Amino acid sequence: MPHRSFFLRQAENKKREWDSEHSDARHITALDLPPNLNELPHDNQCKWLKKQYRKMSLKWHPDKARGSKKRAERKMRDVADAKAFMVNRLNCRGIR
Repeated sequence: MPHRSFFLRQAENKKREWDSEHSDARHITALDLPPNLNELPHDNQCKWLKKQYRKMSLKWHPDKARGSKKRAERKMRDVADAKAFMVNRLNCRGIR
C-alpha cells in the first residue's frame, strides 16, 4: 500500500495541471475577451485587452457596481488578476 504522502503529492500535481490548463479560460472569461483572440494580430490583441479591462473595471468598481460591495471587490480583484496574467501572456507593453 503506497504511503499517504504519495497520494497527496499526486493530488497536488493534478491540481497544478488543472490550473495551468484552465487558467487562460478563466482569465478570458473574467475580461469577457473574444474566443478568437489568438487569431488576431498582436497589436489588436493588446488593444482588446486594454478595452475590455477598462470596460470590466468600470462595471465592477465597488463604488459603482450594484449589489454587494464585497462581491464587487472580489470581481474587481479577479479582473485585475486576469489583466496582469494576460498582459504577461500576450507580452503587451505599455498597458497600465
